[in-house]
Amino acid sequence: MKVFDTQYLIIGAGLAGSILSFLLRRSGSEVILAELLDAKTKDKLCGGVMIDSALQSFKKIYGENPQQVLPLHKLKSFCQRFAGKEILANNTEIFTLPRKSLDNFALERALEVGTRLFDRVALKSVDMNNFLAYFLDLRDKTQFAIRFQFIIGADGASSKLRTLLMGKRPIIIPTLQIQTPCVSDELIFAYLPEIFSSQVDWGYCWYIPQGKIAVVGCVGSSFSKQKNLVQICRNNLKNFCSELGIEQNISIRGAAIPIDKILLSCNENAFFIGDAAGLNDTVTGGGIHYAFISANLLFEALIGAENIRLTYEKKIFNAIQLKTTQQARKSQFLTSLAILKKGSEI
Repeated sequence: MKVFDTQYLIIGAGLAGSILSFLLRRSGSEVILAELLDAKTKDKLCGGVMIDSALQSFKKIYGENPQQVLPLHKLKSFCQRFAGKEILANNTEIFTLPRKSLDNFALERALEVGTRLFDRVALKSVDMNNFLAYFLDLRDKTQFAIRFQFIIGADGASSKLRTLLMGKRPIIIPTLQIQTPCVSDELIFAYLPEIFSSQVDWGYCWYIPQGKIAVVGCVGSSFSKQKNLVQICRNNLKNFCSELGIEQNISIRGAAIPIDKILLSCNENAFFIGDAAGLNDTVTGGGIHYAFISANLLFEALIGAENIRLTYEKKIFNAIQLKTTQQARKSQFLTSLAILKKGSEI
């Protein structure tokens, strides 16, 4: 079996993995980026919201103005609704873009600085005693191994690396989304009516314009593990599209959102970033925001810290001021819910 050697092995060539590989490689480190899918053609389901912190992180990392190199679209407004009633509005400047354009940019920059990319390879097992990861090449069905000093999981909400190292699959919830021609320049979050019948503990639909196109989706979570959760989301997505006057004979895509506890590391040589770490904002998603934050902060810990694990965890929790995704729900979702129950309009 052929064995490759590297200092840093990053599982997942999405946004977080590409950002981290770019930073590490630019610093002179050896990096291999391993991806299950075709890295250049895969298209992640995402709203594509770029809040100010993500824009600032982009400029800091790449030294370029994101508004000059990315197809950003400035939104007219942002609001949250329930049954057509506006319950919370925010006029903060928000930009959106097709997620693939951002992922492509990050991957191209990582490859330009010399990152080695192995795509269409499936991670099969990890030997942390000997620092070896074993893969199956999906193109020719051959097996190979990569010897590493550090291994980083950036492989999404259903992280295979996290599953292998922790012995259990991450807890995730389904999300549904369609792409449609743009009908409005307002970003809308509409909470699910099932919240008040206790069929779901939280959930919302979204309409996110990205210029000529928009994405419309729905997500929900139930502590009682409702078996019909996907159908509830389908029904709400259908109703939401009807309210917006959007045709519904469009192919629906599905994906996963992490709701498990945040896991940033499991030992001194294995770390997680982005969705694989469980970093998620239950109100806005926040995948782009957390991809930038976690990749950059892990890089800083790997390069400059004596105690990498402690430094990375401290930096993350200081940055997001949240210790679990459950606290994220309490501090953000329930705030809007309390406003709604009081009948207030802001």
